[in-house]
Amino acid sequence: EVFSFFVGSEEFDVVLSNDVIEHLNSRAEHLSEIYRSIKPGGRLIISAPNRDTPWKNLRSQLNLPAYADLDHKIEYLKEEFQEKLNEAGFHHTLYEGYGVLDLPINGLVDMVGVFSSTAYEKLLEAKSALGVAIPRHTAGWHWVVLK
Repeated sequence: EVFSFFVGSEEFDVVLSNDVIEHLNSRAEHLSEIYRSIKPGGRLIISAPNRDTPWKNLRSQLNLPAYADLDHKIEYLKEEFQEKLNEAGFHHTLYEGYGVLDLPINGLVDMVGVFSSTAYEKLLEAKSALGVAIPRHTAGWHWVVLK
């Protein structure tokens, strides 16, 4: 993988990297390039999937694919990903949030949106609230970190 944004150093105030890093082989390079491209005091908004949900653990025990997406190269424990951010130079967390609840019916919930955006919004709100209430079951995390 060639990793370059083709931009100079310290170009951006904010970089968004949601649902990306778990698909890459060069994750350390990804974070390094982001760090290089952000101005001092700039922010990175990033997400990472949780590999340790009860649903994923059950799938693993049944010898089924455990990752949320077959293209994922890695999924993380929360502490592991925080360490990766620290190693890249992002030592100051401004915000840490939780994703939606990891459920075996997530695909069905997403399909509801085809038929009713109102029902989908309600289900997504419930999944998000449960992800915050039961962090061990969250599909992943969101961070805003400061350079």
